[in-house]
Amino acid sequence: MDIRGVVLAAGHGTRMTPITGVVPKELVPMGRVAVIHRVISEGLEARIRMLAGISRTGKETVQRYIEQTPGGQAQFEFVYQEPQRGVGDAILCAKPVIDGQPAAILFPDMLYRRKDNPTRELISEYERAKASVMGLVLHAEENVALYGTLEGTKVGEGRYAISAVSNRFDPQRAIEPAISGGGRMVLSPSVFRYQRDRYDTLDDGELLTWLARNETLLGLAFNYRSFDCGTPRTYAEAVSQLAGEDDQ
Repeated sequence: MDIRGVVLAAGHGTRMTPITGVVPKELVPMGRVAVIHRVISEGLEARIRMLAGISRTGKETVQRYIEQTPGGQAQFEFVYQEPQRGVGDAILCAKPVIDGQPAAILFPDMLYRRKDNPTRELISEYERAKASVMGLVLHAEENVALYGTLEGTKVGEGRYAISAVSNRFDPQRAIEPAISGGGRMVLSPSVFRYQRDRYDTLDDGELLTWLARNETLLGLAFNYRSFDCGTPRTYAEAVSQLAGEDDQ
């Protein structure tokens, strides 16, 4: 199955200010490489050979970094999101590169240990279930309000049928309050049929809810830890846990 990758790199990194006033969040170091390097490597190890990088004007350094990074046999094409109208809109910008194939969506500010390849796991689940699937992670109680709400039902051990996704936290509607998206998903080509207003903002929650209402959207809980690199505090923790992997 020809699954293509989408690396989301058009954001402003507002959670990481003031650091991102100097360097794009995708290029903050994680050991010997930049954060985005680890995400691309994850995709390559999952046998993705065509990736779209969603970027914007002002992030030319991200493109130069990737162009200078050995990528094996992978092709990497950049698509500019101008203007920035939300994560959902950024995903849809990849349509010309995806070319009717399933799309693995990778958020660079969510990392995993190298031995845990969530993209590979989600591709296997997509092929098994023949349905879109998003990775889910368990968050600490004090952080759950930061990650939005997933609605739906539990259909098995670590497996969920998702009916709606919101970027706002609502514990009364959540499948489980401590579970949210893990920054990885594999979506069917159907998602690119979404008809958006060219002037409206489209967040990922709205796009995924539309997909869930038109076909099956599954959730698969990872049984390993995620590392959010999106804030100075969580980035520091990720560095302490992940940076040394390049020396092993």
